Amino acid sequence: MFRSRGDGLWAVAEPAEVFGAERVFDGGRGPTSGPDGADGVARVAPGMEDLVLEAAEACPGECIYVMP
Repeated sequence: MFRSRGDGLWAVAEPAEVFGAERVFDGGRGPTSGPDGADGVARVAPGMEDLVLEAAEACPGECIYVMP
């Protein structure tokens, strides 16, 4: 659900194995980029909900938001 941006930060990702094509919400830094920040809303892979909630709670930058 997350991919390294190569600059010490991580971006949310929709994995190809689940959604058919990878989409990384990194604000246009790569060929499969999606929007960044408030414009970037990724789907959570089935079965990964608890891990994403844990990541949001543990994020030191408090920048992962989970919407119902």
